[in-house]
Amino acid sequence: MGLEFARPLPDYQDLSPEEKKRCIVGALKARQRFDGQNVFLVDDLMITGYTLKEAARALRAVGANRVYGFVCGRGVTFSDLAEHLTRVD
Repeated sequence: MGLEFARPLPDYQDLSPEEKKRCIVGALKARQRFDGQNVFLVDDLMITGYTLKEAARALRAVGANRVYGFVCGRGVTFSDLAEHLTRVD
């Protein structure tokens, strides 16, 4: 893997979306150069997208040409689910 955490992160479960965003900024760093390369990131789950965005930033900082993100699942919050279930289309 070409990325690692530059510092420990707190438990995400107890953080608001804005706190998660502030927490992840600068938390990832590349372990090698990716000069001119296209990089494909695969993540098991995306909730806010902040980790994927930060990973792309870290990879571009070490020369990645393009960074593509692929996510296997998209997490939803209870309020998102409740809104979807109560909405009349």
